[in-house]
Amino acid sequence: MSAITLSNVSKEYTDGLVNRTVIKNLSIEVSSNQFITIHGPSGNGKSTLLKMISGLIQPTSGTCVILGANPYKGQKGVKWRAKNIGYIFQNHYLLPELTALENVLYMGALAGWKKKIILPRAKQIFDYLSISKQHNSLPETLSGGERQRVAIARAIINDPPILLADEPTASLDRDRADELFDLLLEMSKKQGKTVVMVTHDERYRNKGDASYLLSGQILEKY
Repeated sequence: MSAITLSNVSKEYTDGLVNRTVIKNLSIEVSSNQFITIHGPSGNGKSTLLKMISGLIQPTSGTCVILGANPYKGQKGVKWRAKNIGYIFQNHYLLPELTALENVLYMGALAGWKKKIILPRAKQIFDYLSISKQHNSLPETLSGGERQRVAIARAIINDPPILLADEPTASLDRDRADELFDLLLEMSKKQGKTVVMVTHDERYRNKGDASYLLSGQILEKY
């Protein structure tokens, strides 16, 4: 069963009077429980691709089917994305005024969960990610690796079937980056998540189920 299906998808942006094509006639199918990596130079549309999959932005043309539905039609919005898509950003984007635990509980609230239901799950996830001692810490007091683990906790708190990771290892040293990659791979294999990871790091090519190169508006399998 396919979790993600993009067919002849294009995305254009207007810069003044000039139209700029970021992605052109891209097609890809990602099965449930599959782990794929997408590589390629900066500015070639990798982040745009993830945002289209998540429903944050709409393609200019083509069709996008996520979990059997069109994410741009009907009342999908924030709640749908919070329940179905876990998004791990390169720069984590944790809310600085909230503790690590509060950042994670906030995502649960967006999905409509009550605190008494989501709090025990959050604590289990913090234990699983080995950051239970940091749950009352503000983001500025955490190391880069700890912040990224909090960002992962936020992404998986609602048990979404799809995880999207945009350069999640870019700001980490080699050992921490490898730990994070292995963690995402484990989630795919043991928890049945569909994972799409954008990365510049060629060390992770072909370590999942499939790897793709996005360059010059063309997506091709390695």
